[in-house]
Amino acid sequence: MQLKIFFFFLINKLETKNVNSYRNVLHDFLLGLRFWRIWYILGTKEIKLRYKRSKFGQLWHVLSTSLQITFMGLIWAYLFKIPVKEFFPYLAVGKIFFEYLSLSVTGGMTFYYKERSFLLGARLPKSIFAYASSTYSLVTFLHNFLVLVAVVFIFQIHINLNILFIIPGITLIFINSIWVTILLGYLGTRFRDIPPLITSIMSMLMMITPVLWKVEMLPLYVQKYMILNPFYVFIKINRDAIFGYSPDYLYWGVAFLITILGYIITFFMLKKIMNRISFWV
Repeated sequence: MQLKIFFFFLINKLETKNVNSYRNVLHDFLLGLRFWRIWYILGTKEIKLRYKRSKFGQLWHVLSTSLQITFMGLIWAYLFKIPVKEFFPYLAVGKIFFEYLSLSVTGGMTFYYKERSFLLGARLPKSIFAYASSTYSLVTFLHNFLVLVAVVFIFQIHINLNILFIIPGITLIFINSIWVTILLGYLGTRFRDIPPLITSIMSMLMMITPVLWKVEMLPLYVQKYMILNPFYVFIKINRDAIFGYSPDYLYWGVAFLITILGYIITFFMLKKIMNRISFWV
């Protein structure tokens, strides 16, 4: 109760008439958290509409993901001459987490535009739409996570206490998806060429990220540069957790660094253009 009172006090103290200030940006972020019911409804609305009147609903997407991983795992394991028991779980974890990261990027770019009627018709914090887009990506991922649970049991992957690192790992992706949605959402709304450009880049990133292939296939002098790929960083910390490996604190440090730098850049941008989104949609 005391924490809740402090939270509302902090929001009221941060409120300012100056729209071009970091305090106002922080106020928008904190105020958006108060309306969690709204951004949860917005985030799950598209899923409910897409599978309306369907008896299996989101499970169709889970089935599609399962079939893709099954055929890709068998074929790629044969092509790379790697045992299926070794390659299949590696592929499954990488693909499902890459889809989560990819959906957070591509979905966030157009979310402001898709919800323009709600954005213009209600006076609400702009951060609500970033929270809603991130919620949509997370709920979709959690459905696909059922595939990973099945893979763990089918291939009898040894589970130990390191699996608990998947909780902060997924949390970090969710936190980063918020600033990514804001940054690319604003830019994508202002410059309509950015969404198709980023979509094309995501296809390329799929090929250069160790998802369909193992990083150990690269020469040693190339492997060390994979830490520069943010998608691989977030996939690796979660993949290590699922496989029970000890956490690589270098990659965890890079993940936290990406998070901090991302929010610094986003706050700097919002200070300049936060209230212009209504004119761009």
